[in-house]
Amino acid sequence: MKKDLRTKTIKKVAIIGFFSMMMVSMSPKIKADAAVTFNLNAKEYGSDSENYYLDDTLEFTVIDEDKKYVSVKYALDESYEEYDGYEKFTIPSKVIKDDVEYSVVDIEDFTNYEGASLVIPDTVSTISDTAFKGCTYIENIVVSEGNNDIKVIDGVLYKDKGKTLIFYPLSKEENTFTVPDEVTGICSEAFVHSYSKFNAIKTLNLGAGIKDFEPLSLNNCGNLTSLTVSENNAYFSAKESVLFDKTGRELLYYLPSKEDTCYNISKEVVKIGNQAFENAIKLEEITVEENVENVGEKAFANCQNLKKISFLGVITLGKEAFSRDTSLEEVTLPDNLETIDDEAFYGCSSLKEIIIPASVKNIGKNVFFQKYNSNSLKKVTMKTFYKDESLPVLAVDNNGKINSFKGLEISGFEAVFEVATQALKDLLTSAGISPENINVDSGLIEKTKKQIADEEAGKAVNELINTIGEVTYQKECKEKIDEALKAYEEEIEKDKEAGEEVFLLIKKIGKVKFTKECKNLIDRARNAYDLLTDKQKAYVKNIEILEKAEKTYKKLQEDANKKKVVTLNGITYELNKNTVIVKSSQKNIKKAIIPAKIKIAGKFYKVTKINAKAFSGRKQLKTIIIGENINTIEKEAFSNTSALSLIHIKTKNLTSKKIDNKAFYKAGGKNYKKLVIISPKGKKNIYNRILIKKGINKKSIFK
Repeated sequence: MKKDLRTKTIKKVAIIGFFSMMMVSMSPKIKADAAVTFNLNAKEYGSDSENYYLDDTLEFTVIDEDKKYVSVKYALDESYEEYDGYEKFTIPSKVIKDDVEYSVVDIEDFTNYEGASLVIPDTVSTISDTAFKGCTYIENIVVSEGNNDIKVIDGVLYKDKGKTLIFYPLSKEENTFTVPDEVTGICSEAFVHSYSKFNAIKTLNLGAGIKDFEPLSLNNCGNLTSLTVSENNAYFSAKESVLFDKTGRELLYYLPSKEDTCYNISKEVVKIGNQAFENAIKLEEITVEENVENVGEKAFANCQNLKKISFLGVITLGKEAFSRDTSLEEVTLPDNLETIDDEAFYGCSSLKEIIIPASVKNIGKNVFFQKYNSNSLKKVTMKTFYKDESLPVLAVDNNGKINSFKGLEISGFEAVFEVATQALKDLLTSAGISPENINVDSGLIEKTKKQIADEEAGKAVNELINTIGEVTYQKECKEKIDEALKAYEEEIEKDKEAGEEVFLLIKKIGKVKFTKECKNLIDRARNAYDLLTDKQKAYVKNIEILEKAEKTYKKLQEDANKKKVVTLNGITYELNKNTVIVKSSQKNIKKAIIPAKIKIAGKFYKVTKINAKAFSGRKQLKTIIIGENINTIEKEAFSNTSALSLIHIKTKNLTSKKIDNKAFYKAGGKNYKKLVIISPKGKKNIYNRILIKKGINKKSIFK
């Protein structure tokens, strides 16, 4: 049955190709009985409109019954796996249904079209903004003479009489593209293709007329490193290939493909737009000058190599401002910051410490939420104000807003202390730390309480002693002495009890092991000891054991850091003699970049082999970059990677014997025809033959 369907489709292609040639020269009216392939089988589809099918290839929807206007949608049944797309296809200007003639005036959706050429008739006056989203294979678009609404200029498609750029073909090979001055808008999907990373544009020049433009649409120009704007443009400006509004006060877009690792946001900027730096994966350090007031949503999201950002001034951090910045280690927040919005540091798995300034008034939900590593954040220092002069008071309302507290240091999430206040737990929960992982040392509060209590107790004893006065052999004098002596002894007993409690905590440590439990015991004992007064510390007779335990644990930790196994960016590597092998990967990995060398225990080693099943079954894996030193790929290393869309091979060391027969079994899954394989120069033909034998489908795209 499936073979019959495929045969029918091939016949359809041949017949449509013939009629396409006829339509270009004759401006035809396609009738239902013109050919079996073009038989219009009308059927109602939904309650709001009537849809007509052109033998499952074109779908027409009546948009104006009085004027007899229809829109057209490309609706080929994608179940035909052997279908490769038309070389040339002409959209009909008119169709007839039940002896009624309709004009095709609108192109609704051609996203499934895989042909190389397309002819648009003179009747079409409108095209939806997303009509050609993902059309990878179109090389040539022709607009029939007489069409004043739709234009093709230098192979680029425009609508609205040439004022709106709607589609830039992936096949264009020019490295520089200048948007004409008469163009006022660029559709958000104009550059969207299945393989946007291969878009040839490296330099984009925006003309004087551009005003309706979504900068994020440039994310689909994967090689774009240079951006300019005409000086006559009234809405936008550019400096060092960074896009701003005309005044330069709002930073709108930073090119993700820029090579710079550091960037300084100047004093002129007062606002950083939504997603302005999103996916800028090469940036490692950013400095924000003091005049910036607002950081937009996802402004620095997914900057995977960003390690340090310093704010000299900012009032609001928007939602997900730094979400998924997995390398972010150091953040400096300014003293005028007031709001940290929801999930601002979501997924910042390398962030260990942060200081929240006294000016902060609002903290959103899940600010520090770590989906896969909830214990990465080790220290949060809150600098706020005293509710009164004698004791720091922590107050958090139901919305997680900070009302008052000063100098509170929250540290050691791995150490459990009963003294943690419920209010503090509420704050951390609202900031994204799950309740079971809230283990807090609220040492500053307890230490302050202890200091106040000790001072008051000392004052009380002194006052009692001072009331004794001149010692005489009288009953009243004896009573005063006894009372003062009793208070003094009680104070000594309290000091002794406090010291003995810490003594027992140290005793519980036992044999030091490199475990979380042992670290908790050591931290708990140390923090408890630091809370004691000098008098109380005198009763801790085993303090040397604690100090020795701390040194031993530190040594164990250093030894652990010198292990032969390391994990970087979701990939686990293992040192094997003088080379490194790729051992395994995280199940949720999306992009696997295997470098030529990695650093283990302070020394660089070549990465030469990928273990069996290292990436097998990784359903979210889309991109694989194989480093220059790989010489062996074992069995099923990349098998069943159904979402895979790109394999970039940099090594020239592979041979048929060095790649197992099932190394790439079912790579790309059902989307194998969209899988792109890039081979190094001089190796394309050899590698293509080898990879097809090892599991890559021959219908994949080889570059």
